[in-house]
Amino acid sequence: MAKSCGATQPGADRFSYPCIDRVVGIPAQRPAACTLGGRDFKTLYVTTATRPLAESAKPKQPLAGSLFAIEVDVPGLPEACFAD
Repeated sequence: MAKSCGATQPGADRFSYPCIDRVVGIPAQRPAACTLGGRDFKTLYVTTATRPLAESAKPKQPLAGSLFAIEVDVPGLPEACFAD
């Protein structure tokens, strides 16, 4: 499983090769990055951007620049550690 945050539409996609199996909507226009974490790696964290959001658009996007946490069914994996 891979995860991706697309800037073309609000949301976070989860890919199960060769197709998307879930789209998670978020109330912000520009998702910036996403990662899985939490105790059981079943929390999808999504950051959003305020740039390049026009000043006129900011009142319509009050949650731009926020961090969202979304519970998912499929867990992520712990980050691989490198030997010293």
